[in-house]
Amino acid sequence: MSKEWTHELFGCFDNVGICLLAHLVPCYLFGRLASDVGESCLICMLIDMFIYPWPHICIRGKVREQRDISGTIISDVVQVLCCSCCALAQEAQEMEE
Repeated sequence: MSKEWTHELFGCFDNVGICLLAHLVPCYLFGRLASDVGESCLICMLIDMFIYPWPHICIRGKVREQRDISGTIISDVVQVLCCSCCALAQEAQEMEE
């Protein structure tokens, strides 16, 4: 049975360090997150800089899959497009659990 995210989408202040990384150097945090889900850190970071937002949507899906979190590709797209920094912080906090 799928579970919910441990941290809410707008709960980025649950971890101030991750929140700062997500807002000040999102490409670094994204590369670290990509590495956590088994993707190439450097390649994902570079691709994300030039072909945003598709890599972020894919990595969010992998985080959900690995952590057995409920959701759909549509919810991933909406959350990444509407608040990418908060989505990135949420994913990073989830992977630290």
